Parts: sequence; C-alpha cells; structure tokens
Amino acid sequence: MGVCMNVAQTGRKDRVWSTGISMKLILKVSLAMISVVLATHPGASRVSGMPPQQLEVEGVVFETSIARKGVYLDLVGAGLLRYRVVFKAYVASLYLERGAPASRVFMDIPKRIEIEYFHAISAQGFIKATRAGIEANVSPSVRERLSSRIDALDRTYRDVQPSDRYAFTYFPGHGSELTLNNEVIGVFEGLDFANAIFSIWIGANPLDRGLKRSLLGET
Repeated sequence: MGVCMNVAQTGRKDRVWSTGISMKLILKVSLAMISVVLATHPGASRVSGMPPQQLEVEGVVFETSIARKGVYLDLVGAGLLRYRVVFKAYVASLYLERGAPASRVFMDIPKRIEIEYFHAISAQGFIKATRAGIEANVSPSVRERLSSRIDALDRTYRDVQPSDRYAFTYFPGHGSELTLNNEVIGVFEGLDFANAIFSIWIGANPLDRGLKRSLLGET
C-alpha cells in the first residue's frame, strides 16, 4: 500500500494532495494522534448499534476478525492519524494470526495492515513515501536485496480517492498481497520484503511513534 501518504492542507477533499511536499514533512511532522485499542483487548469500546464483530473508528469500520486463505487474523489495534490536529489523514489497523501476540509481528506469521484514506493521493506520492519509510528502517544491504521488489511495488501503486482502502497482507509460503478495495493488484515474495513494509509503521524508526503504539495495542 505504499503505505505512507503525502499530507497537505487542501480545501477540496477530492483533490490529489501534492507530491512535491518534502518527505521530511511526511515522515517527521508532528502528528496529533487519536487512537483506539480494538477488538482483541478487553474493555475495547463498541459503537452503539454496530454488530459485535465490527468496530468503528471515525466512521471507518473494521472487522474484528477476518479469514484469508483459510487463516483467521484478529484485529490488534488501530489509530486515527491527524495532521496538525484538524485534518484527518487516515485510519490504520493491524491484524495478526489468531493467538499471536504483538511481539511476534516480525516473525513468519500471517499479518495484515489496512489503511482507509480521507483524501485523494497520487500513486507517485505512495512511491516516494514508501521508499523513504523503508530507507528509515532497513539497512542499505537489505534494501539492495529488495530493490527489484520495491521497483515492482512502485509499478503496482494506483491513485486513491477518499474512502479507498489499501491492505498489505503477508502469508507464509505465499508472499504478500497488495489489495485496493479488496482487489489483489500485486503479489510480492519474501518475509524480508513484508517486514520492510510493516516497518514503515512499526519498525525502529516508524512514521509516528504514537501510531506504532496504537497499532501494537500498547496505548
């Protein structure tokens, strides 16, 4: 999902945000977080009227458990990312194989990150942000090994509109699937590649540390 996004003020929700914004702004800007610990944690709040298998964050609904390729994945945590307090950027969620603690997120287990966007974003914006996020978390030697797969991911990205949802799901022995609104648009081999993508949010140098804690259910 390329999985980061360019963030810019705009008066039109359907306007593609500028890809000319510096990556330093995207990755380092102070983001005000409103986070919700979901699904698998006792005491998680439910929205009135929602089915028990669903939870809602800022109007974005997530299933608390999903099945993919015969494997059940449970929702660990989620967060609403805001830019400069006022502007909603996106809601992100993290799923792990049923029974797996968050501490095993980089192990060879099924896992999924899912993001729904509040603004339109260009494919080029995803490309730049993904590369910057990987560079912040992965050594040069590993990036070299992943280079052809990163190039393939670049070619896979599409522009998104408000309410579109990217998901990146890793399956041991199969690889990672990138989906846009539940349509598979790319498959990429290797746990090393999957972990490089997941590290953008939950690595040693994540996009935002508050969002990392929310996704891992620590807040």
